[in-house]
Amino acid sequence: MLKLELNASVVVVPNATLEEWQALHDSTLKALSDEEQEVDMERIGNKIQLSINRSHAAPAYNDSAYDSEVDYLGELLHKAKLAPYRDELLDLLHEWMAGDARISVPLKRIEELIDMDVLSPDVLLLQGDYDHHYPYD
Repeated sequence: MLKLELNASVVVVPNATLEEWQALHDSTLKALSDEEQEVDMERIGNKIQLSINRSHAAPAYNDSAYDSEVDYLGELLHKAKLAPYRDELLDLLHEWMAGDARISVPLKRIEELIDMDVLSPDVLLLQGDYDHHYPYD
């Protein structure tokens, strides 16, 4: 089973929530990059948790699973952005795994989604035990 096939691989939220999360994430990263500004991480963390909890779309932040609320919000953003593309991407991956398409087909789409900031660039890193072989170009 592909990780993408799991319901937890995406978060479905209204566009307004996605925009709120993106603005919150962007403003947080901007504040953190400003060396002259002292950042109240507790306040930011609480603000992020409130936004996530208000959406009712994702589990609450778990500090044993993530380094920070900012990291969790970043992951949720990618999952929310991926939601409209998941079925298309799964179809492409299944075609490749069945031998009906070359690896370049899903890879091209994955690279496009990375460029659109839908997927994180680390999505192309292989993790786990890969003893099975798929057809490559």
